[in-house]
Amino acid sequence: MNKIEEIKRLKTLFDEGAISEDEFQMLKKKVISENINSNKNEVTDESKTQTIISEQATKKKEFVHENTNGKNPNSSNWLGEAIVSFLSSKIVRFVLFIGFIAIIVQVCSFFAVDISDEKAVLKDMQGTWIGYDHEAGVYTHYKLNISGKNFRGWISSSYTDDEPSWSSKPDVSGTFKLSPVQGYSNASGKYRNINFDDNDGNLLEARSLQNMIIYDDGQGLYVVGWASMNKK
Repeated sequence: MNKIEEIKRLKTLFDEGAISEDEFQMLKKKVISENINSNKNEVTDESKTQTIISEQATKKKEFVHENTNGKNPNSSNWLGEAIVSFLSSKIVRFVLFIGFIAIIVQVCSFFAVDISDEKAVLKDMQGTWIGYDHEAGVYTHYKLNISGKNFRGWISSSYTDDEPSWSSKPDVSGTFKLSPVQGYSNASGKYRNINFDDNDGNLLEARSLQNMIIYDDGQGLYVVGWASMNKK
């Protein structure tokens, strides 16, 4: 029953003498007051509902923006653009990686020794080199000191790969010459033989060095059939 109908009902009761005028006025005010409070509650509830709907719509927009990078998910081009963006990032990283590798290769080639350049090879050979070979349980250790075109060499045998204690006097000394550039018969790569000329008549030691030590392209002094020598 609405406000108007309730007031009409109260007026009928008053006309019939069922209620006094004071009671009629009091009840009418009560009906009006209750109707006003009811309207306020309805307005408040509706306002709350609108607020909730607005908050949900805002959250939905934020979710769509975060997951589509601000693009309209209903757009027919969105999926294609996302795929292109993903592939582009992968391709860019791959290209940068290849470029980085190419730079490293160029830098390494810049510092590499040209084996056909005898002066460059001689410059790289300067200093003291240590190495060994291993056969039948015996380690033959080699120490070679090169200064200009002069050399001093040490040879020592043991049953371990530990570097031996070298004597102060070399086993052989003299001068050396480099052979022309050679190519390996059973592998790729190039090398130069080192022809050692002994000054003290120690031909055996000089021949041992000559037979076992070469200059390898890319590895420096190398013990034939074994490994590169370490430069001290």
